[in-house]
Amino acid sequence: MPRYYRRAYDLADGPAAAIAGAWGWPGWSSARSSGAGTGTGGTDAPQAGASTSARSGLAVGTAGLAGAVLIPALPAQIAFYCLANIGFSIAIPTLTAANADIVSADRRGLGFAALQFRISLAGWPGRCWWERRPT
Repeated sequence: MPRYYRRAYDLADGPAAAIAGAWGWPGWSSARSSGAGTGTGGTDAPQAGASTSARSGLAVGTAGLAGAVLIPALPAQIAFYCLANIGFSIAIPTLTAANADIVSADRRGLGFAALQFRISLAGWPGRCWWERRPT
């Protein structure tokens, strides 16, 4: 988001990063513990609601990120950016716990590497579009 704020609003690096950090942190910190607790509930067995929590978190995060990019008013963008952090911060630990549940212990490192690779690969088209879009 700092790069987006820098380009969209002609902000310097410092203020752009300050906006993203100041409003990303509350979203991240408010949802991180609830997302981590949803993954396993503090036990070795996954909770039944973990899948629903992951789906809901991804939906909320995606909607928040879309709103942060599509709405031109900076205060609304900041609110949607915080919402995106809340959603993704609930989904990420839940999905990571689900990955650990389905991958055997001796292959877990490879399983997490494959998960990170898929996440990075999924983000690639957006970056390519953003860099080549007309200004």
